[in-house]
Amino acid sequence: MLSRGSMKNFWLLSAATILSCGTGAPEIPPELIPSGGGGAPADLYPPGPYGTNEGDTLRDLEFEGYPTPDSEQKLELIRLGDFYDPQGDKGYQLLLLNTAAAWCQPCRIEHADLPNRLEEYGPQGLVAFSLLYQNNNGEPPDETTLKTWTDSFGINFPMALDPSYQMGLYGPAETPPLNLIVDPRDMRLLKRFIGNQEGPMWAFIEAELAARQED
Repeated sequence: MLSRGSMKNFWLLSAATILSCGTGAPEIPPELIPSGGGGAPADLYPPGPYGTNEGDTLRDLEFEGYPTPDSEQKLELIRLGDFYDPQGDKGYQLLLLNTAAAWCQPCRIEHADLPNRLEEYGPQGLVAFSLLYQNNNGEPPDETTLKTWTDSFGINFPMALDPSYQMGLYGPAETPPLNLIVDPRDMRLLKRFIGNQEGPMWAFIEAELAARQED
């Protein structure tokens, strides 16, 4: 279950979403964005300004989820800062930041394939982090939804809950999946794919990884 602090953030962010123009990509006030917890300390994450367009640096959002695939999974705090790798010490070349809704058939197809993709491209430096933001009824998911999803698809990468859809900053909730390709060296958004664009997305990832191997 979500912690009391997470529930507080959920209701605050839900209110911000309701007051938005209804596009599915709410403008969340900075003061309502969670900023505490683990991950990279503030002085070890790229400074702002932060933005939502390609070329912009992503804000260090935080979520609760499963940082590792484990039979004894427990919800833990996961921040985008956990994937920040400015010196390449973690071996990260690209971050695939993904969103999924349990009702979304393209998301199911994508997640059935993602574990194999990570086994293939992980040795080249690809790391993935996925956010589940709605259950089968289009409502905020809970830990049971997340556990069922990760077990069903054999998820082998970090995955977390996004019940208030913080990732709405980057794409609408109505057209999942949303995939952001991020440079872990500076947490800059390289490319955004909205909807079912697996072919172009993987072509972009393959080209980026190949270019970075040559550097």
